[in-house]
Amino acid sequence: DELSMVSRADIVKAARAYQGTPFRHQGRARGAGVDCIGLLVGTARDAGLEVVDRADYPRQPVPAELIAGLSENLDRIEVDEARAGDVLVFWIIDPDTLPPEKRSETPQHVGMLTDAGMIHAWSEGRRAVVEHGLTQGWRSRIHSAWRFRGLED
Repeated sequence: DELSMVSRADIVKAARAYQGTPFRHQGRARGAGVDCIGLLVGTARDAGLEVVDRADYPRQPVPAELIAGLSENLDRIEVDEARAGDVLVFWIIDPDTLPPEKRSETPQHVGMLTDAGMIHAWSEGRRAVVEHGLTQGWRSRIHSAWRFRGLED
């Protein structure tokens, strides 16, 4: 029994279905509440990808745990290879304020790249899942890029 592949368009469409969902720490429910990881978990599952999930993390992410969780479900790729449906990991604190040896250790947020920019569950501003352009401010905070396993071009 062959599993059908999930396309980039499928996963972006699934993510967009969460737009307007309120931000809720450790949330996993479209329409009721998700956080940035909950958006990725729900999107992947809705699109038909199997993912390992855990929701016992603190409100302030532990960077090593964030990267370990991503590594269970995604493959790290070069940032310049990232396309719609891939995941970007961001610093929220200004990385330029960190000593160079600490920069790789401090990612704090995730979002999904789309053809229009990025979609993410953001605790600031509207406190909801939003899609917007990938502005220079966001670009300057990209820590790394990741691709879901089983995602088809």
